[in-house]
Amino acid sequence: MAAKGRFTSEAFGGEGLSSKGKSLPWTAGEQGTGNMVETRGRNPLNTGRESATVRSEENNLMDIFAFLRDAGVPYERYDHPPVHTVEEALRDVPPLPGAKTKNLFLCDRRGHRHFLVVVGFEKRVDLKALKGLLGVSALRFGSPRRLHARLGVEPGAVSLLGLVNDRDREVEVIMDRAVWESAQFQCHPLVNTSTLLIPREGIQRFFRATAHEPRVMEVP
Repeated sequence: MAAKGRFTSEAFGGEGLSSKGKSLPWTAGEQGTGNMVETRGRNPLNTGRESATVRSEENNLMDIFAFLRDAGVPYERYDHPPVHTVEEALRDVPPLPGAKTKNLFLCDRRGHRHFLVVVGFEKRVDLKALKGLLGVSALRFGSPRRLHARLGVEPGAVSLLGLVNDRDREVEVIMDRAVWESAQFQCHPLVNTSTLLIPREGIQRFFRATAHEPRVMEVP
């Protein structure tokens, strides 16, 4: 039986506006009650690899929020238990408006070209059909090492916002047309313990700030 808990939210209005926090009720699953991410890692019993992971997540959060504020990207932030799959996200992330996305990090056969393919979370992508549209002989999922090297995230936290780490613009962004036409987008801020709700204008600002030009198509 689900346990009653709370998730925390924070809003940033974009250029010239400060953040404002609020707390809203939700129903949490067995994984936890949705404590603020910033509270993680303060347990003195956390040592070694676990503490290092927490510090890395906190650094990612601080960096991406600073970038969004500098770029004038408005967002609403909702913290929740960690989610690694679409099923976990449906269970543990509070009901939010906006497009729920699936983000696929792909590369060609030789690893010369890399793609971030963004589709609706329920869509199944036909990689064989997509490879022809992208002009490559084969497509495969990029390894965790490639993913971290280019987007700075781990599997389970793949997000459009990872493009902030693609300073050499090695990753080509492919947006499914149905998702691109959404008024709002749900994005992980480089960790899977939080979800940001960003309006389409904010996503466009983010792309300009990172110098990425998304390719919008009907993803098969």
